[in-house]
Amino acid sequence: MNTISFSPPEEETSDWLPIKDFRKHDFKKIELLLNNMYRNIQKIESDFKFEVKLENQSSPYLEDGATYYKKLTVAQEFGDQKNTLSTLIPRLMQDNFFILNGSYYVPLLFLEKAPIDRILNEETNKNKIFININAVYNFTFDFQKKLVQFRSKLISLDIFLRVLFHNDKDYLVELLDLGLITKTTYTKEEYKKFVKSFLDFYKWEYFNDKDILEWMDNFLLLDYYREIFIDYYGIDNFGDIVKQVIRLYVLNEPIDMATLSNRRLVLVEYLIRPLFEIYVRLLYGIIDKKTQNFLPTINEFAVVTTGFNGLLHRGQLYDISNPYPLPLINKVSQDIQIIKQGRLPKSWQRNDESGFGVICPISVSPQNMASNLVFTTSARVNKLGRIKPASKIFLG
Repeated sequence: MNTISFSPPEEETSDWLPIKDFRKHDFKKIELLLNNMYRNIQKIESDFKFEVKLENQSSPYLEDGATYYKKLTVAQEFGDQKNTLSTLIPRLMQDNFFILNGSYYVPLLFLEKAPIDRILNEETNKNKIFININAVYNFTFDFQKKLVQFRSKLISLDIFLRVLFHNDKDYLVELLDLGLITKTTYTKEEYKKFVKSFLDFYKWEYFNDKDILEWMDNFLLLDYYREIFIDYYGIDNFGDIVKQVIRLYVLNEPIDMATLSNRRLVLVEYLIRPLFEIYVRLLYGIIDKKTQNFLPTINEFAVVTTGFNGLLHRGQLYDISNPYPLPLINKVSQDIQIIKQGRLPKSWQRNDESGFGVICPISVSPQNMASNLVFTTSARVNKLGRIKPASKIFLG
Protein backbone atom coordinates (compact mmCIF):
# COMPACT_ATOMS: atom_id res chain seq x y z
CA MET A 1 0.00 0.00 0.00
CA ASN A 2 1.49 3.29 -1.09
CA THR A 3 0.82 5.37 2.01
CA ILE A 4 3.95 7.50 1.69
CA SER A 5 5.51 9.50 -1.11
CA PHE A 6 8.79 8.27 -2.54
CA SER A 7 9.52 11.52 -4.33
CA PRO A 8 10.59 14.97 -3.12
CA PRO A 9 7.63 17.00 -1.82
CA GLU A 10 6.40 19.94 -3.83
CA GLU A 11 7.16 23.45 -2.78
CA GLU A 12 4.13 24.56 -0.79
CA THR A 13 2.12 27.54 -2.01
CA SER A 14 -0.78 29.48 -0.57
CA ASP A 15 -3.12 27.92 -3.14
CA TRP A 16 -2.48 24.23 -2.47
CA LEU A 17 -2.26 22.56 0.94
CA PRO A 18 -0.80 19.17 1.87
CA ILE A 19 -3.35 16.85 3.44
CA LYS A 20 -2.10 17.40 6.99
CA ASP A 21 -2.44 21.18 6.66
CA PHE A 22 -5.88 20.87 5.09
CA ARG A 23 -7.15 19.05 8.18
CA LYS A 24 -6.00 21.95 10.34
CA HIS A 25 -7.47 24.51 7.95
CA ASP A 26 -10.77 22.66 7.61
CA PHE A 27 -11.43 22.82 11.34
CA LYS A 28 -11.30 26.60 11.20
CA LYS A 29 -14.46 26.53 9.07
CA ILE A 30 -16.64 25.70 12.08
CA GLU A 31 -16.90 29.26 13.35
CA LEU A 32 -17.03 30.62 9.79
CA LEU A 33 -20.02 28.44 8.87
CA LEU A 34 -21.87 29.01 12.14
CA ASN A 35 -21.51 32.78 11.98
CA ASN A 36 -22.70 32.72 8.36
CA MET A 37 -25.82 30.77 9.37
CA TYR A 38 -26.75 33.02 12.26
CA ARG A 39 -26.09 36.23 10.30
CA ASN A 40 -28.62 34.96 7.77
CA ILE A 41 -31.21 34.68 10.55
CA GLN A 42 -30.47 38.28 11.53
CA LYS A 43 -31.14 39.38 7.95
CA ILE A 44 -34.69 38.09 8.34
CA GLU A 45 -35.26 39.22 11.94
CA SER A 46 -33.06 42.07 13.18
CA ASP A 47 -34.27 41.39 16.75
CA PHE A 48 -32.52 38.02 16.70
CA LYS A 49 -29.15 38.22 18.53
CA PHE A 50 -26.40 35.66 18.90
CA GLU A 51 -22.79 35.15 20.00
CA VAL A 52 -20.62 32.22 18.92
CA LYS A 53 -17.72 31.03 21.09
CA LEU A 54 -15.32 28.13 20.58
CA GLU A 55 -13.03 27.21 23.46
CA ASN A 56 -11.04 24.28 24.79
CA GLN A 57 -12.94 21.83 26.95
CA SER A 58 -11.57 19.16 29.29
CA SER A 59 -12.54 15.59 28.43
CA PRO A 60 -15.86 14.55 30.00
CA TYR A 61 -14.54 10.98 30.27
CA LEU A 62 -11.06 11.53 31.73
CA GLU A 63 -9.93 13.44 34.80
CA ASP A 64 -6.47 14.40 33.59
CA GLY A 65 -7.57 17.94 32.73
CA ALA A 66 -6.44 17.55 29.10
CA THR A 67 -8.42 19.54 26.52
CA TYR A 68 -9.44 16.91 23.98
CA TYR A 69 -12.54 18.80 22.86
CA LYS A 70 -13.57 22.19 21.64
CA LYS A 71 -16.78 23.40 23.26
CA LEU A 72 -18.96 25.38 20.90
CA THR A 73 -21.51 27.65 22.56
CA VAL A 74 -24.04 29.89 20.84
CA ALA A 75 -25.98 32.36 22.99
CA GLN A 76 -29.34 32.93 21.25
CA GLU A 77 -31.84 35.68 21.94
CA PHE A 78 -35.09 36.57 20.19
CA GLY A 79 -37.65 38.80 21.84
CA ASP A 80 -38.13 37.54 25.39
CA GLN A 81 -36.66 34.13 24.54
CA LYS A 82 -33.10 33.26 25.51
CA ASN A 83 -31.13 30.03 25.51
CA THR A 84 -27.66 28.66 24.88
CA LEU A 85 -26.83 26.01 22.33
CA SER A 86 -23.71 24.02 23.24
CA THR A 87 -22.00 21.03 21.70
CA LEU A 88 -18.64 19.30 21.90
CA ILE A 89 -16.39 18.97 18.84
CA PRO A 90 -13.35 16.64 18.86
CA ARG A 91 -10.16 18.68 18.91
CA LEU A 92 -7.33 17.93 16.49
CA MET A 93 -4.34 16.87 18.57
CA GLN A 94 -1.07 17.89 16.94
CA ASP A 95 -3.13 18.35 13.77
CA ASN A 96 -3.17 14.59 13.44
CA PHE A 97 -5.68 12.70 15.61
CA PHE A 98 -8.72 12.82 17.91
CA ILE A 99 -9.09 11.38 21.40
CA LEU A 100 -12.57 10.02 22.04
CA ASN A 101 -13.56 7.94 25.05
CA GLY A 102 -9.90 7.66 25.94
CA SER A 103 -8.94 6.14 22.57
CA TYR A 104 -7.09 7.62 19.61
CA TYR A 105 -8.80 8.08 16.26
CA VAL A 106 -7.52 9.22 12.89
CA PRO A 107 -9.22 12.38 11.58
CA LEU A 108 -11.51 11.22 8.79
CA LEU A 109 -11.54 12.88 5.40
CA PHE A 110 -14.50 12.19 3.17
CA LEU A 111 -14.25 12.01 -0.58
CA GLU A 112 -17.29 14.08 -1.52
CA LYS A 113 -18.79 14.45 -4.97
CA ALA A 114 -18.62 17.70 -6.92
CA PRO A 115 -21.39 20.23 -6.14
CA ILE A 116 -23.21 19.13 -9.29
CA ASP A 117 -23.23 15.45 -10.25
CA ARG A 118 -25.19 13.23 -12.52
CA ILE A 119 -26.44 9.71 -13.17
CA LEU A 120 -27.04 9.01 -16.84
CA ASN A 121 -28.18 5.51 -17.84
CA GLU A 122 -28.81 5.37 -21.58
CA GLU A 123 -30.23 1.82 -21.40
CA THR A 124 -33.04 2.75 -19.03
CA ASN A 125 -33.25 6.38 -20.17
CA LYS A 126 -32.76 7.53 -16.58
CA ASN A 127 -31.38 11.03 -16.32
CA LYS A 128 -30.88 12.63 -12.89
CA ILE A 129 -28.75 15.62 -11.96
CA PHE A 130 -28.03 16.55 -8.33
CA ILE A 131 -27.15 19.90 -6.76
CA ASN A 132 -25.48 19.76 -3.35
CA ILE A 133 -25.52 23.27 -1.87
CA ASN A 134 -24.42 22.31 1.65
CA ALA A 135 -24.31 19.36 4.03
CA VAL A 136 -28.11 19.35 4.44
CA TYR A 137 -29.67 20.98 1.37
CA ASN A 138 -29.60 19.18 -1.98
CA PHE A 139 -31.87 19.17 -5.02
CA THR A 140 -32.51 16.28 -7.39
CA PHE A 141 -33.61 17.01 -10.97
CA ASP A 142 -35.28 13.98 -12.52
CA PHE A 143 -35.56 14.82 -16.21
CA GLN A 144 -37.13 11.47 -17.04
CA LYS A 145 -40.12 12.07 -14.74
CA LYS A 146 -39.82 15.88 -15.00
CA LEU A 147 -39.74 16.31 -11.23
CA VAL A 148 -37.55 18.18 -8.74
CA GLN A 149 -36.99 16.81 -5.22
CA PHE A 150 -35.94 18.83 -2.17
CA ARG A 151 -36.02 17.60 1.46
CA SER A 152 -38.26 14.66 0.44
CA LYS A 153 -40.69 17.05 -1.26
CA LEU A 154 -41.55 16.76 -4.96
CA ILE A 155 -42.70 19.39 -7.45
CA SER A 156 -43.05 19.37 -11.22
CA LEU A 157 -40.04 20.67 -13.15
CA ASP A 158 -42.48 22.90 -15.06
CA ILE A 159 -43.64 24.78 -11.95
CA PHE A 160 -40.14 24.85 -10.43
CA LEU A 161 -38.60 26.58 -13.44
CA ARG A 162 -41.50 28.95 -14.14
CA VAL A 163 -41.67 30.17 -10.54
CA LEU A 164 -37.90 30.43 -10.19
CA PHE A 165 -37.33 32.41 -13.41
CA HIS A 166 -40.61 34.31 -13.72
CA ASN A 167 -38.65 37.60 -13.96
CA ASP A 168 -36.29 36.31 -16.66
CA LYS A 169 -38.53 36.38 -19.74
CA ASP A 170 -35.78 35.57 -22.25
CA TYR A 171 -34.73 32.47 -20.33
CA LEU A 172 -38.35 31.32 -20.05
CA VAL A 173 -38.59 31.43 -23.85
CA GLU A 174 -35.45 29.28 -24.02
CA LEU A 175 -36.93 26.78 -21.56
CA LEU A 176 -40.14 26.71 -23.57
CA ASP A 177 -38.17 25.89 -26.74
CA LEU A 178 -36.45 23.04 -24.87
CA GLY A 179 -39.81 21.61 -23.85
CA LEU A 180 -39.05 21.98 -20.12
CA ILE A 181 -41.97 24.32 -19.42
CA THR A 182 -45.44 24.48 -20.92
CA LYS A 183 -46.07 28.23 -20.82
CA THR A 184 -44.17 31.41 -19.97
CA THR A 185 -46.32 32.68 -17.09
CA TYR A 186 -47.06 31.40 -13.63
CA THR A 187 -49.97 31.84 -11.27
CA LYS A 188 -50.17 32.87 -7.64
CA GLU A 189 -51.42 29.37 -6.79
CA GLU A 190 -48.29 27.83 -8.33
CA TYR A 191 -46.15 30.24 -6.33
CA LYS A 192 -48.02 29.25 -3.16
CA LYS A 193 -47.53 25.56 -3.97
CA PHE A 194 -43.82 26.14 -4.51
CA VAL A 195 -43.32 27.87 -1.15
CA LYS A 196 -45.75 25.95 1.04
CA SER A 197 -45.67 22.44 -0.41
CA PHE A 198 -42.16 22.27 -1.87
CA LEU A 199 -40.03 24.50 0.35
CA ASP A 200 -42.30 23.43 3.23
CA PHE A 201 -42.81 26.87 4.78
CA TYR A 202 -46.08 26.99 6.69
CA LYS A 203 -46.65 30.74 6.35
CA TRP A 204 -46.17 31.17 2.64
CA GLU A 205 -47.53 34.75 2.91
CA TYR A 206 -44.10 35.80 4.16
CA PHE A 207 -42.90 35.52 0.55
CA ASN A 208 -45.69 37.59 -1.03
CA ASP A 209 -43.50 40.53 -1.96
CA LYS A 210 -40.24 38.61 -2.29
CA ASP A 211 -38.37 37.27 -5.30
CA ILE A 212 -38.16 33.57 -4.47
CA LEU A 213 -34.95 33.11 -6.47
CA GLU A 214 -33.22 35.92 -4.59
CA TRP A 215 -34.45 34.50 -1.28
CA MET A 216 -33.15 31.00 -2.05
CA ASP A 217 -29.82 32.42 -3.14
CA ASN A 218 -29.42 34.44 0.06
CA PHE A 219 -30.56 31.88 2.62
CA LEU A 220 -30.11 28.39 1.18
CA LEU A 221 -26.69 28.96 -0.42
CA LEU A 222 -24.21 29.83 2.35
CA ASP A 223 -21.18 31.96 1.48
CA TYR A 224 -18.68 29.13 1.89
CA TYR A 225 -20.57 26.91 -0.55
CA ARG A 226 -20.92 29.83 -2.94
CA GLU A 227 -17.11 29.86 -3.11
CA ILE A 228 -17.13 26.16 -3.97
CA PHE A 229 -19.43 26.77 -6.96
CA ILE A 230 -17.18 29.62 -8.09
CA ASP A 231 -14.16 27.32 -7.82
CA TYR A 232 -15.80 24.55 -9.88
CA TYR A 233 -18.00 26.37 -12.37
CA GLY A 234 -17.31 30.10 -12.12
CA ILE A 235 -20.89 30.81 -10.98
CA ASP A 236 -21.93 32.36 -7.69
CA ASN A 237 -25.73 32.38 -7.41
CA PHE A 238 -28.55 29.86 -7.25
CA GLY A 239 -30.14 30.95 -10.53
CA ASP A 240 -26.94 30.32 -12.50
CA ILE A 241 -26.51 26.98 -10.71
CA VAL A 242 -29.93 25.83 -11.97
CA LYS A 243 -29.06 27.11 -15.46
CA GLN A 244 -25.86 25.04 -15.29
CA VAL A 245 -28.00 21.96 -14.57
CA ILE A 246 -30.13 22.71 -17.63
CA ARG A 247 -27.00 23.07 -19.77
CA LEU A 248 -25.76 19.69 -18.56
CA TYR A 249 -29.14 18.18 -19.42
CA VAL A 250 -29.01 19.65 -22.93
CA LEU A 251 -25.43 18.40 -23.46
CA ASN A 252 -26.63 14.93 -22.40
CA GLU A 253 -23.15 13.87 -21.29
CA PRO A 254 -22.39 11.90 -18.10
CA ILE A 255 -20.25 13.47 -15.41
CA ASP A 256 -17.39 11.09 -14.67
CA MET A 257 -17.32 11.02 -10.87
CA ALA A 258 -14.31 8.68 -10.90
CA THR A 259 -12.01 11.57 -11.81
CA LEU A 260 -10.50 13.59 -8.99
CA SER A 261 -11.53 16.81 -10.74
CA ASN A 262 -15.13 15.89 -9.84
CA ARG A 263 -14.46 15.17 -6.17
CA ARG A 264 -13.28 17.09 -3.14
CA LEU A 265 -12.20 16.36 0.42
CA VAL A 266 -14.33 17.37 3.38
CA LEU A 267 -14.01 16.83 7.12
CA VAL A 268 -15.87 19.42 9.15
CA GLU A 269 -18.96 19.65 6.93
CA TYR A 270 -20.05 16.14 7.85
CA LEU A 271 -18.70 16.27 11.38
CA ILE A 272 -20.96 19.23 12.23
CA ARG A 273 -23.97 18.13 10.22
CA PRO A 274 -26.24 18.39 13.32
CA LEU A 275 -25.45 22.12 13.38
CA PHE A 276 -26.74 22.51 9.84
CA GLU A 277 -29.97 20.91 11.01
CA ILE A 278 -30.16 23.55 13.75
CA TYR A 279 -29.89 26.25 11.08
CA VAL A 280 -32.76 24.70 9.14
CA ARG A 281 -34.95 24.68 12.26
CA LEU A 282 -34.07 28.30 13.02
CA LEU A 283 -34.68 29.44 9.46
CA TYR A 284 -38.07 27.79 9.26
CA GLY A 285 -39.00 28.80 12.81
CA ILE A 286 -38.24 32.49 12.26
CA ILE A 287 -40.45 32.60 9.17
CA ASP A 288 -43.28 30.34 10.28
CA LYS A 289 -43.50 31.37 13.94
CA LYS A 290 -45.81 28.41 14.50
CA THR A 291 -44.96 28.41 18.23
CA GLN A 292 -43.76 30.97 20.72
CA ASN A 293 -40.70 28.97 21.75
CA PHE A 294 -38.81 27.80 18.72
CA LEU A 295 -35.17 28.59 19.60
CA PRO A 296 -33.53 25.19 19.14
CA THR A 297 -31.12 23.45 21.46
CA ILE A 298 -28.87 20.46 20.89
CA ASN A 299 -27.52 17.58 22.93
CA GLU A 300 -24.01 18.51 24.03
CA PHE A 301 -22.67 15.27 22.55
CA ALA A 302 -24.64 15.53 19.29
CA VAL A 303 -21.59 16.07 17.09
CA VAL A 304 -19.66 13.24 18.69
CA THR A 305 -22.50 10.74 18.85
CA THR A 306 -24.58 11.67 15.82
CA GLY A 307 -21.75 12.96 13.68
CA PHE A 308 -19.34 10.10 14.28
CA ASN A 309 -21.60 7.14 14.93
CA GLY A 310 -24.80 7.93 13.11
CA LEU A 311 -24.17 9.69 9.82
CA LEU A 312 -20.56 9.32 8.82
CA HIS A 313 -19.42 5.74 8.80
CA ARG A 314 -22.01 3.69 10.62
CA GLY A 315 -20.36 3.61 14.02
CA GLN A 316 -17.00 2.19 12.96
CA LEU A 317 -14.38 4.27 14.73
CA TYR A 318 -10.84 3.27 13.87
CA ASP A 319 -8.45 2.78 16.78
CA ILE A 320 -4.63 2.84 16.61
CA SER A 321 -4.67 -0.60 18.26
CA ASN A 322 -5.84 -1.83 14.86
CA PRO A 323 -2.96 -3.62 13.06
CA TYR A 324 -3.30 -1.33 10.05
CA PRO A 325 -1.15 1.86 10.10
CA LEU A 326 -4.09 4.17 10.65
CA PRO A 327 -2.26 6.97 12.49
CA LEU A 328 -0.02 7.35 9.43
CA ILE A 329 -2.67 7.70 6.78
CA ASN A 330 -5.82 9.58 5.93
CA LYS A 331 -8.82 7.31 5.59
CA VAL A 332 -11.29 8.45 2.97
CA SER A 333 -14.78 6.97 2.86
CA GLN A 334 -17.28 6.90 0.01
CA ASP A 335 -20.02 5.77 2.36
CA ILE A 336 -21.47 9.15 3.32
CA GLN A 337 -25.01 10.21 4.07
CA ILE A 338 -25.63 12.18 0.91
CA ILE A 339 -25.16 9.17 -1.39
CA LYS A 340 -26.57 6.34 0.71
CA GLN A 341 -29.89 6.38 -1.14
CA GLY A 342 -29.79 4.11 -4.17
CA ARG A 343 -26.81 2.66 -5.98
CA LEU A 344 -23.65 4.47 -6.91
CA PRO A 345 -22.95 5.16 -10.57
CA LYS A 346 -20.65 2.55 -12.08
CA SER A 347 -17.98 5.20 -12.66
CA TRP A 348 -17.59 5.47 -8.88
CA GLN A 349 -16.59 1.82 -8.71
CA ARG A 350 -13.50 2.01 -10.86
CA ASN A 351 -10.12 3.71 -10.57
CA ASP A 352 -9.51 6.68 -12.85
CA GLU A 353 -6.01 7.50 -14.04
CA SER A 354 -6.28 10.97 -12.49
CA GLY A 355 -5.96 9.29 -9.09
CA PHE A 356 -2.79 7.31 -9.86
CA GLY A 357 -0.03 8.40 -7.51
CA VAL A 358 -2.47 10.39 -5.40
CA ILE A 359 -4.81 7.79 -3.92
CA CYS A 360 -4.44 4.10 -3.19
CA PRO A 361 -7.64 2.12 -3.86
CA ILE A 362 -6.62 -0.70 -1.50
CA SER A 363 -8.92 -0.81 1.49
CA VAL A 364 -7.68 -0.46 5.06
CA SER A 365 -10.69 -2.53 6.09
CA PRO A 366 -10.60 -6.23 5.17
CA GLN A 367 -14.39 -6.45 5.48
CA ASN A 368 -15.04 -3.79 2.86
CA MET A 369 -12.31 -4.22 0.29
CA ALA A 370 -11.78 -1.23 -2.00
CA SER A 371 -14.46 0.80 -0.22
CA ASN A 372 -11.85 3.08 1.37
CA LEU A 373 -9.21 5.18 -0.33
CA VAL A 374 -5.89 6.29 1.13
CA PHE A 375 -4.29 9.55 0.07
CA THR A 376 -0.55 9.57 -0.41
CA THR A 377 1.44 12.38 1.18
CA SER A 378 2.07 13.85 -2.27
CA ALA A 379 -1.59 14.82 -2.66
CA ARG A 380 -2.50 18.52 -2.47
CA VAL A 381 -5.87 20.21 -2.12
CA ASN A 382 -7.01 23.81 -2.14
CA LYS A 383 -8.75 25.40 0.82
CA LEU A 384 -12.14 24.28 -0.47
CA GLY A 385 -11.02 20.64 -0.56
CA ARG A 386 -10.64 20.41 -4.32
CA ILE A 387 -7.93 17.93 -5.22
CA LYS A 388 -4.96 19.00 -7.33
CA PRO A 389 -4.88 17.02 -10.60
CA ALA A 390 -2.40 14.14 -10.54
CA SER A 391 -0.68 15.44 -13.65
CA LYS A 392 0.48 18.46 -11.64
CA ILE A 393 2.01 16.38 -8.82
CA PHE A 394 5.69 15.48 -9.00
CA LEU A 395 5.91 11.74 -8.55
CA GLY A 396 9.55 11.17 -9.55
